[in-house]
Amino acid sequence: MTLPNAHEKEFVIRLPETIRCPIQSSLGVLGRKWALVVLRDIGLRPQARFSDIMRTNPGLTPRVLAFRLKELEAEGLIFRFQKRDKREVYYRLTPTGLDAVPILTALIYFGSKRRAHEVFRDGRPRTMVEMFPGSQRELLQGMADWAAMAPTRHQRL
Repeated sequence: MTLPNAHEKEFVIRLPETIRCPIQSSLGVLGRKWALVVLRDIGLRPQARFSDIMRTNPGLTPRVLAFRLKELEAEGLIFRFQKRDKREVYYRLTPTGLDAVPILTALIYFGSKRRAHEVFRDGRPRTMVEMFPGSQRELLQGMADWAAMAPTRHQRL
C-alpha cells in the first residue's frame, strides 16, 4: 500500500534491538476482546461502576467484564475502589492506564472520521474539536507536544 506523497523510507522505524515488537506487546493486553471499550468507559467517566460498563456495551457478558476488569487491574491499567459510605465498587485509570488515553483518542478520531456512516445517525464525519471541544490536548497528553516537536521531512533529510 502506498500513501499519496509518501516515501517508503519515511515510515521505516529504527528501533533499538528488541525482543518483541512494541505493538505486539501492547496488544497482549489492549488487544483482548472488550479491553479497549472497558478502558474507554473507565477513562471517560469520573467514576465507572460495573453496571455502567455493562449498560453501555450490549453483547458484553458479566463474566467477560469481570475477567477483563481483573486483567486490566493486574496489568496496572485500572484500580478498583469503594467509597467509605457506600458499598458500590468503582474503577479509575491508573497513571499507566492514562497512557492508553491517546490510543483511545486515535481510535475515536479514526472512527469519527472514517467510519462515520456506522458511528453517527446522520453519517457525517466529525472532527476532534466537535467531539471533544477544548479537550484535545488533554486527550492526547504528551503526544500532542511530541507530535509538534517531531522534525519535518525536510529537517530529517
